Formats: sequence, structure tokens, C-alpha cells
Amino acid sequence: MRGGRAQSDSVGVILLTGVIVVIAGIGGAAIIGGVAEDAERSSAPLVDFPVEITANNLSVTHAGGDTVAQSELTVIARDDSATERYDVDSANLTGDSDGQFEPSERFERNHSLGGSKVTVQIVHGSSNSVLTRETTAVG
Repeated sequence: MRGGRAQSDSVGVILLTGVIVVIAGIGGAAIIGGVAEDAERSSAPLVDFPVEITANNLSVTHAGGDTVAQSELTVIARDDSATERYDVDSANLTGDSDGQFEPSERFERNHSLGGSKVTVQIVHGSSNSVLTRETTAVG
């Protein structure tokens, strides 16, 4: 009977350690999974959108990066006294008209802003992120 108790203590410690490791693993997986899901859902696309603006025309070129659904993009142009919003749609886009704004495609639109400086922002709707913000002197 001398050795029976020591073995029982060792088995109990090993079982308790195993239970703690399993609980910590399940909790950690749930937390990491939730963070990854949130990051995937709210992440903005990585794109390069150079903006050109003249006295009458505004153009945005997709110079590279992720393909973005046209319906998720809004172009906002403002000067000192006015703001204009444009949806990126096939009527104002040079490309294949597949509903996607892809590299090498170009959005062009006439505007009626008259200020000397115009700020253009391109907003991604589903992530609520500003993808491009550029202020340009018009003259």
C-alpha cells in the first residue's frame, strides 16, 4: 500500500493539466477565429487609384491591386463651396462592363466644381474605408 497513493496523485495532476490545456486550446481557437473573421469582413481592398482632375473632367484609373465591385465604390469630389458624389457604374467606365473595377480600367466623369482646389475621395462602401484621398489644384 505504500506506492498506491503517489501514483494516484500523479494521475490526477496529469488529468487536470490535460483538461486545462484542452480548455485553453478551445478558447484560444474561438478567439483567434473571431478576430480573423472580423478582419476578413472589415478589411478594405488594397488598390492604387490615381486621380486626375481638370476644369471639367474627373478621372480615376485602377492602376493595380484588388478587383472591387463597382457597386461598392463612391467617388466624392468637393471644392470650397460644393460636393458632388458619383457612383462608379458601367456608363462612365472604360473596360469590360462586368460590374467589377479591375486593373487598367478607368472611370471618367464630367464635374461642375469651380474651386481652385478639388479634393477627391474614393470610398469603399462595405468596409466604410477611404481608399484614396487626393487634393489637386485645378486651373
